[in-house]
Amino acid sequence: MIGPAAHTFDPEQSIAESDDQAGILPMLLVVAATLFNAGLALVNANVTAMSGNTVILCEVLIVIASHLYIMRHFQARMVNWYFLALGIAIFAVLRISVTENVDAKYFRDIFLIVTFILLGMTSNDRRAIQAMAILQVAVIAGILYEATCVECFGSMFAVKDFYMNTRGIGEEEFTNLSSDLYVSATRPEARFLPFFDLHRLSSVFLEPVSLGNFMVATLCMTLAYWSRLGLALKALFVSSLVLMLFASDGRLAALASIAIIIISIGHRLMPRHAALLFVLGVTALAITATWAFGWQSGVDDLDGRIAYTAELFSKLTLIDYAGLSDLHLAESVDAGVVYLILTQSLLGLIALWTAITLSAREERLDQKIYKNGLLLYLSLTMMVSYSFLSIKTAAPVWFVFGVLLNAAPESVANLRNAPRRQR
Repeated sequence: MIGPAAHTFDPEQSIAESDDQAGILPMLLVVAATLFNAGLALVNANVTAMSGNTVILCEVLIVIASHLYIMRHFQARMVNWYFLALGIAIFAVLRISVTENVDAKYFRDIFLIVTFILLGMTSNDRRAIQAMAILQVAVIAGILYEATCVECFGSMFAVKDFYMNTRGIGEEEFTNLSSDLYVSATRPEARFLPFFDLHRLSSVFLEPVSLGNFMVATLCMTLAYWSRLGLALKALFVSSLVLMLFASDGRLAALASIAIIIISIGHRLMPRHAALLFVLGVTALAITATWAFGWQSGVDDLDGRIAYTAELFSKLTLIDYAGLSDLHLAESVDAGVVYLILTQSLLGLIALWTAITLSAREERLDQKIYKNGLLLYLSLTMMVSYSFLSIKTAAPVWFVFGVLLNAAPESVANLRNAPRRQR
């Protein structure tokens, strides 16, 4: 007896449904998360003064909107990420009870990662590429505007006033009091990379470090999706990469880019889940190099910044590794790996890194290249800064990660990208 007709799997229909379901809202939320600080700076400079609470409110609204969308497109595999967020929240409460430092930022730092991974899981490759392309256009326009008329850029965004109003930075922290630009727009020493004898540019990120971080994130995404990009998009991303690198004058960004390109070319030599060892390996290398070459902290160059992190490790005690002390917290802003240990505990950092690494599949080439490139970049930047936790760069970085985490198998991905006449 023949029962009801069995449902047959139609890859083309499944792909079409998947693409249709990946709406435009996640992409817009990522763009908003990346650019809203620039929008607030415009208002602060030209309409009315902003405050830190306004920045927090915008960030909270973006996160809430993201999770409302995630709930509408919930998948069973998202549960583990919410359990991770719950664990982070429980530790945050424990930390507050011990240190009496009621600051939601330490929970927020990691919750942003979870939020944009989950948001990426509701989307697809096409939307990820579109989001990054939109951001490239905005960043290029900002660089060109700042480079051609720095006075106009300074007047338009009033970056110094914006950060003084919203981040509590004192005017004495700015090396150039006559400039409206960010504190690190100029260095005491000469540029690392020549660029028309200009200061370090920041574009829509308002400060150069985030521009350098976004450049590395764009490189990881471009290498991963290279075979899927059309000629126009390849030209856009490559030109944007070169422009961002020289504009930001990122020392670490330049070195990290070389390392990421090397491991991407040699991806076949990378063992599965090799990224598990990246943080440990890079940290051990930084400490060893500091000792071997006699690097000293106190100098604002790459050697000095690495030495600072290595020296800070020597000050940590058991309670610091447990994440239950604020003694060295203020010192850790230029040592991202130490900051994460102090705010999440060593066990928390290990758990977070393990969850991210093991969750990221390596079934497709783009998954492997992006995963290894991103986690190497994070390991390297942790040695000199905690800027990778800023929503401006965290949003696009982890959104693309989430898209690839939930990506279709290679065979279906190939069908998606094939012309319809070949399907």
